[in-house]
Amino acid sequence: MSYQQAFVLEDATDFAAALKKELESFDVTATIFDNADDLVEAATALEEGMLLLDLDMGVGRNREGIEAVGSLRELQEAHAKDFYIAAYTSHADYQKDALEAGVDAFLVKDSPRVDALELITLASAHSIDLHRRAAEHLHKELARRAYPELIRDLRLLKGEQKLPQYRRAVSAARRALARPFLSEDETIVLSAVSQILESAGSASELPDDVLNKITEGIDLLRHLPEAHGNVSEWARDLLIGGQWPIFSWADDDLEF
Repeated sequence: MSYQQAFVLEDATDFAAALKKELESFDVTATIFDNADDLVEAATALEEGMLLLDLDMGVGRNREGIEAVGSLRELQEAHAKDFYIAAYTSHADYQKDALEAGVDAFLVKDSPRVDALELITLASAHSIDLHRRAAEHLHKELARRAYPELIRDLRLLKGEQKLPQYRRAVSAARRALARPFLSEDETIVLSAVSQILESAGSASELPDDVLNKITEGIDLLRHLPEAHGNVSEWARDLLIGGQWPIFSWADDDLEF
Protein backbone atom coordinates (compact mmCIF):
# COMPACT_ATOMS: atom_id res chain seq x y z
CA MET A 1 0.00 0.00 0.00
CA SER A 2 3.04 2.26 0.30
CA TYR A 3 4.55 4.30 -2.52
CA GLN A 4 7.21 2.60 -4.63
CA GLN A 5 8.86 5.67 -6.14
CA ALA A 6 10.44 8.79 -4.66
CA PHE A 7 11.70 11.99 -6.28
CA VAL A 8 14.13 13.89 -4.07
CA LEU A 9 15.22 17.50 -4.48
CA GLU A 10 18.63 17.73 -2.82
CA ASP A 11 21.78 19.67 -3.75
CA ALA A 12 24.13 18.04 -1.21
CA THR A 13 25.60 15.23 -3.32
CA ASP A 14 26.84 12.97 -0.53
CA PHE A 15 23.68 13.29 1.53
CA ALA A 16 21.56 12.68 -1.58
CA ALA A 17 23.47 9.50 -2.42
CA ALA A 18 23.10 8.20 1.14
CA LEU A 19 19.40 9.02 1.23
CA LYS A 20 18.86 7.28 -2.12
CA LYS A 21 20.60 4.17 -0.78
CA GLU A 22 18.43 4.13 2.34
CA LEU A 23 15.19 4.57 0.38
CA GLU A 24 16.12 1.79 -2.01
CA SER A 25 16.86 -0.51 0.93
CA PHE A 26 13.11 -0.31 1.55
CA ASP A 27 12.31 -1.17 -2.09
CA VAL A 28 11.59 2.44 -3.03
CA THR A 29 13.06 3.55 -6.35
CA ALA A 30 14.63 6.95 -5.68
CA THR A 31 15.61 9.60 -8.22
CA ILE A 32 17.69 12.58 -7.10
CA PHE A 33 17.31 16.05 -8.61
CA ASP A 34 19.41 19.12 -7.86
CA ASN A 35 16.99 21.41 -9.69
CA ALA A 36 13.31 21.89 -8.87
CA ASP A 37 12.28 22.55 -12.48
CA ASP A 38 13.73 19.21 -13.54
CA LEU A 39 11.87 17.43 -10.74
CA VAL A 40 8.55 19.04 -11.66
CA GLU A 41 9.08 18.17 -15.31
CA ALA A 42 9.83 14.53 -14.46
CA ALA A 43 6.76 14.41 -12.21
CA THR A 44 4.52 14.90 -15.25
CA ALA A 45 5.19 11.24 -16.09
CA LEU A 46 4.77 10.05 -12.48
CA GLU A 47 1.33 8.75 -11.54
CA GLU A 48 2.02 8.27 -7.84
CA GLY A 49 4.96 8.68 -5.53
CA MET A 50 6.72 10.48 -2.71
CA LEU A 51 8.24 13.88 -3.42
CA LEU A 52 10.82 15.04 -0.87
CA LEU A 53 11.89 18.64 -1.33
CA ASP A 54 14.89 20.24 0.33
CA LEU A 55 13.96 23.81 1.22
CA ASP A 56 17.52 24.90 1.90
CA MET A 57 19.07 24.81 -1.58
CA GLY A 58 21.71 27.46 -0.98
CA VAL A 59 22.14 31.17 -1.65
CA GLY A 60 19.44 32.56 -3.89
CA ARG A 61 17.57 29.25 -4.05
CA ASN A 62 15.77 29.22 -0.68
CA ARG A 63 12.35 29.57 -2.39
CA GLU A 64 12.96 26.91 -5.01
CA GLY A 65 11.49 24.03 -3.04
CA ILE A 66 8.53 26.09 -1.81
CA GLU A 67 7.64 27.16 -5.34
CA ALA A 68 7.94 23.58 -6.54
CA VAL A 69 5.22 22.54 -4.10
CA GLY A 70 2.69 24.78 -5.83
CA SER A 71 3.66 23.49 -9.27
CA LEU A 72 3.37 19.89 -8.10
CA ARG A 73 -0.04 20.47 -6.55
CA GLU A 74 -1.29 22.05 -9.78
CA LEU A 75 0.01 19.04 -11.69
CA GLN A 76 -1.61 16.69 -9.22
CA GLU A 77 -5.02 18.34 -9.44
CA ALA A 78 -4.96 18.67 -13.22
CA HIS A 79 -4.11 15.02 -13.85
CA ALA A 80 -5.49 13.24 -10.75
CA LYS A 81 -2.06 12.11 -9.59
CA ASP A 82 -1.36 10.63 -6.17
CA PHE A 83 1.55 12.63 -4.75
CA TYR A 84 2.78 12.68 -1.18
CA ILE A 85 4.80 15.88 -0.86
CA ALA A 86 7.16 16.35 2.07
CA ALA A 87 9.46 19.26 2.75
CA TYR A 88 12.68 18.72 4.65
CA THR A 89 15.39 21.08 5.76
CA SER A 90 17.93 21.73 8.45
CA HIS A 91 16.07 24.90 9.41
CA ALA A 92 12.78 24.51 11.27
CA ASP A 93 11.90 28.16 10.59
CA TYR A 94 10.83 27.16 7.06
CA GLN A 95 7.92 25.15 8.46
CA LYS A 96 5.28 27.90 8.27
CA ASP A 97 6.03 28.64 4.60
CA ALA A 98 6.09 24.93 3.76
CA LEU A 99 2.73 24.19 5.36
CA GLU A 100 1.16 27.24 3.73
CA ALA A 101 2.47 26.02 0.38
CA GLY A 102 0.56 22.76 0.90
CA VAL A 103 3.04 20.06 1.85
CA ASP A 104 1.75 16.88 3.47
CA ALA A 105 4.62 16.78 5.95
CA PHE A 106 7.53 18.87 7.19
CA LEU A 107 10.71 17.06 8.25
CA VAL A 108 13.79 18.44 9.92
CA LYS A 109 16.87 16.67 8.60
CA ASP A 110 18.37 14.07 10.87
CA SER A 111 20.30 11.38 9.04
CA PRO A 112 19.70 9.62 5.73
CA ARG A 113 18.45 6.50 7.56
CA VAL A 114 16.07 8.36 9.86
CA ASP A 115 14.84 10.66 7.10
CA ALA A 116 14.11 7.73 4.79
CA LEU A 117 12.25 5.85 7.51
CA GLU A 118 10.25 8.90 8.52
CA LEU A 119 9.27 9.71 4.94
CA ILE A 120 8.17 6.15 4.17
CA THR A 121 6.28 5.83 7.45
CA LEU A 122 4.38 9.09 7.00
CA ALA A 123 3.65 8.43 3.34
CA SER A 124 2.44 4.90 4.09
CA ALA A 125 0.09 6.22 6.78
CA HIS A 126 -1.20 8.78 4.28
CA SER A 127 -1.79 6.07 1.69
CA ILE A 128 -3.61 3.88 4.22
CA ASP A 129 -5.82 6.81 5.16
CA LEU A 130 -6.69 7.46 1.50
CA HIS A 131 -7.57 3.80 0.96
CA ARG A 132 -9.63 3.74 4.12
CA ARG A 133 -11.59 6.80 3.03
CA ALA A 134 -12.24 5.20 -0.35
CA ALA A 135 -13.41 1.99 1.35
CA GLU A 136 -15.67 3.94 3.70
CA HIS A 137 -17.23 5.67 0.70
CA LEU A 138 -17.88 2.28 -0.92
CA HIS A 139 -19.36 1.04 2.36
CA LYS A 140 -21.83 3.92 2.35
CA GLU A 141 -22.80 3.13 -1.23
CA LEU A 142 -23.25 -0.54 -0.32
CA ALA A 143 -25.38 0.39 2.68
CA ARG A 144 -27.51 2.68 0.53
CA ARG A 145 -28.40 -0.35 -1.61
CA ALA A 146 -28.44 -3.12 1.00
CA TYR A 147 -30.62 -1.61 3.74
CA PRO A 148 -33.69 -1.07 1.52
CA GLU A 149 -33.40 -4.70 0.37
CA LEU A 150 -33.26 -5.91 3.97
CA ILE A 151 -36.31 -3.78 4.80
CA ARG A 152 -38.15 -5.40 1.88
CA ASP A 153 -37.24 -8.89 3.13
CA LEU A 154 -38.41 -8.07 6.65
CA ARG A 155 -41.73 -6.75 5.41
CA LEU A 156 -42.25 -9.87 3.31
CA LEU A 157 -42.02 -12.00 6.46
CA LYS A 158 -45.63 -11.05 7.04
CA GLY A 159 -46.62 -12.83 3.83
CA GLU A 160 -47.35 -16.47 3.10
CA GLN A 161 -43.86 -17.50 1.89
CA LYS A 162 -42.24 -16.88 5.26
CA LEU A 163 -39.44 -19.46 5.34
CA PRO A 164 -37.49 -18.35 2.22
CA GLN A 165 -37.83 -14.70 3.23
CA TYR A 166 -36.79 -15.48 6.79
CA ARG A 167 -33.62 -17.16 5.57
CA ARG A 168 -32.87 -14.24 3.26
CA ALA A 169 -33.37 -11.76 6.06
CA VAL A 170 -31.12 -13.69 8.46
CA SER A 171 -28.42 -14.00 5.82
CA ALA A 172 -28.64 -10.31 4.89
CA ALA A 173 -28.39 -9.21 8.52
CA ARG A 174 -25.35 -11.44 9.09
CA ARG A 175 -23.62 -10.11 5.97
CA ALA A 176 -24.29 -6.53 6.94
CA LEU A 177 -22.97 -7.07 10.47
CA ALA A 178 -19.74 -8.61 9.11
CA ARG A 179 -18.84 -5.60 6.99
CA PRO A 180 -15.92 -3.36 7.97
CA PHE A 181 -16.33 0.35 8.72
CA LEU A 182 -19.66 -0.03 10.53
CA SER A 183 -20.54 2.95 12.67
CA GLU A 184 -21.51 2.40 16.30
CA ASP A 185 -25.17 2.98 15.39
CA GLU A 186 -24.99 0.38 12.62
CA THR A 187 -23.36 -2.14 14.95
CA ILE A 188 -26.08 -1.62 17.60
CA VAL A 189 -28.98 -1.99 15.19
CA LEU A 190 -27.57 -4.84 13.11
CA SER A 191 -26.52 -6.79 16.23
CA ALA A 192 -30.02 -6.43 17.62
CA VAL A 193 -31.77 -7.35 14.38
CA SER A 194 -29.49 -10.33 13.76
CA GLN A 195 -29.91 -11.69 17.28
CA ILE A 196 -33.67 -11.22 17.23
CA LEU A 197 -33.99 -13.03 13.90
CA GLU A 198 -31.73 -15.90 14.92
CA SER A 199 -33.22 -16.30 18.40
CA ALA A 200 -36.70 -16.55 16.89
CA GLY A 201 -35.73 -19.67 14.96
CA SER A 202 -38.36 -19.12 12.30
CA ALA A 203 -40.52 -16.38 10.86
CA SER A 204 -43.59 -17.82 12.58
CA GLU A 205 -42.03 -16.95 15.94
CA LEU A 206 -41.79 -13.24 15.10
CA PRO A 207 -44.85 -11.19 16.08
CA ASP A 208 -45.76 -8.32 13.80
CA ASP A 209 -44.86 -5.72 16.42
CA VAL A 210 -41.34 -7.15 16.66
CA LEU A 211 -41.01 -7.22 12.88
CA ASN A 212 -42.16 -3.61 12.78
CA LYS A 213 -39.61 -2.66 15.41
CA ILE A 214 -36.60 -4.25 13.73
CA THR A 215 -37.71 -2.90 10.34
CA GLU A 216 -37.84 0.54 11.93
CA GLY A 217 -34.25 0.06 13.13
CA ILE A 218 -32.95 -0.80 9.68
CA ASP A 219 -34.84 2.13 8.21
CA LEU A 220 -33.08 4.44 10.67
CA LEU A 221 -29.72 3.30 9.30
CA ARG A 222 -30.71 4.71 5.93
CA HIS A 223 -30.85 8.17 7.49
CA LEU A 224 -27.57 8.27 9.40
CA PRO A 225 -25.92 10.34 10.75
CA GLU A 226 -29.02 12.54 11.14
CA ALA A 227 -30.91 9.68 12.80
CA HIS A 228 -28.30 9.06 15.50
CA GLY A 229 -30.59 10.23 18.31
CA ASN A 230 -33.42 8.09 16.98
CA VAL A 231 -31.19 5.01 17.00
CA SER A 232 -30.46 5.61 20.68
CA GLU A 233 -34.19 5.81 21.44
CA TRP A 234 -34.86 2.72 19.34
CA ALA A 235 -32.24 0.69 21.23
CA ARG A 236 -33.51 1.98 24.58
CA ASP A 237 -37.05 0.85 23.70
CA LEU A 238 -35.76 -2.66 22.99
CA LEU A 239 -33.88 -2.77 26.28
CA ILE A 240 -36.94 -1.61 28.18
CA GLY A 241 -39.09 -4.23 26.43
CA GLY A 242 -36.74 -6.92 27.74
CA GLN A 243 -38.29 -9.75 25.70
CA TRP A 244 -35.31 -10.39 23.47
CA PRO A 245 -31.71 -11.09 24.63
CA ILE A 246 -30.31 -8.73 22.05
CA PHE A 247 -27.55 -7.02 23.97
CA SER A 248 -25.82 -9.96 25.64
CA TRP A 249 -22.59 -8.77 24.01
CA ALA A 250 -22.76 -5.39 25.74
CA ASP A 251 -21.40 -4.35 29.09
CA ASP A 252 -23.87 -4.01 31.92
CA ASP A 253 -23.23 -0.27 32.04
CA LEU A 254 -23.90 0.25 28.33
CA GLU A 255 -25.51 3.63 27.77
CA PHE A 256 -27.22 5.08 24.72
